[in-house]
Amino acid sequence: MKDLPNEIVYHIVDLVDCLKTLWKLLTISQQMSAFAIPSLYRELTFDSHSLTSTSSSSSPHIDALAKLARTAKSNKNLRFTKSFTVFRFISPLIEDENVDKILPFLPNLRHLSIRIPIIEPETLSLVPRHAQLTHLVIENTAYSPELEQLLMDHPTLKIIQMSGFWTADTPPLSPTALPMLHSLSCSLRVASKLGRPSVIHLKIDNFPMDNRSTPIPNELVREVAAVLPSVRVVDFTTPIHFPSAAALISLLPNVVCLKLRERSVSILPSVYWQHLATSSLKAIILVVPAASTRSNEVAQKAFRDIENLEYLAVEAGIGSSMRYRRSLGGPIVQIIDHDWQPWEKMMASGIF
Repeated sequence: MKDLPNEIVYHIVDLVDCLKTLWKLLTISQQMSAFAIPSLYRELTFDSHSLTSTSSSSSPHIDALAKLARTAKSNKNLRFTKSFTVFRFISPLIEDENVDKILPFLPNLRHLSIRIPIIEPETLSLVPRHAQLTHLVIENTAYSPELEQLLMDHPTLKIIQMSGFWTADTPPLSPTALPMLHSLSCSLRVASKLGRPSVIHLKIDNFPMDNRSTPIPNELVREVAAVLPSVRVVDFTTPIHFPSAAALISLLPNVVCLKLRERSVSILPSVYWQHLATSSLKAIILVVPAASTRSNEVAQKAFRDIENLEYLAVEAGIGSSMRYRRSLGGPIVQIIDHDWQPWEKMMASGIF
């Protein structure tokens, strides 16, 4: 291997995705260490979700985060980092300032994911402006000038997943911001502030489980529809007040794929699908906790009531999914897994 050009050796090492192997390369020689370091630093993930708030012992991830924080200012290898993730449950053993000490020294960061109990506005201001973020995941943060500035500083953002405490009084983001955004995962309230014409995939998060009986305010529905005219895929991650969801879909003329969650197929009223009768939907995925003998009946009603519908899946866990398509002759046809795979990919992308 010593006779190979450096470019080829670097490419070979770059293909190694086993951390243990990369760590072993550090001990072989100075040359191999130089090749392995960029791969080791490319994706930094610190995950302490297995550590409970009552735990009295430390965690390797917590210790590693603290150690990196202490050396971040002098650690030139952080220039190789493209992805930085911190995920944890509430724990007194993690000091949030560790994240603050690392962020300013990630000049080439592309993917940033911070999932901690509370993200202070000052933390967001530490992301280098020239980092050119493409993916952003932040949880438990309120609207702030620092958050607004972060979004304005990174027009390269394509995917945003965000949860936090936003109100109707929160000002919308400038219409010139986030021109490349195509996937947005957040609450409806946040969507009304961050929605862009470029977004094609909308995932609605953060609904409490009792929201199935709580209508969405009509004004909020109209606000979301107004800023997301190009959306093609809508995914409600928890059960929702269905007439309100249908009202939103009716105002989004380009939506072709809808993903819903319900507690049971058996509780769906007979008029359930009629709310979507005039939509442009071509595919629906209905996710339920358990399989039901009523799946065929639900599918028949869906194809009867929604004129443009071509595909329907009732998903109830691995091995318990029922998938249907409308045949040319009229009646629906149940399809098996390998026939469904190409349609599933199209549904995920909203391309038909």
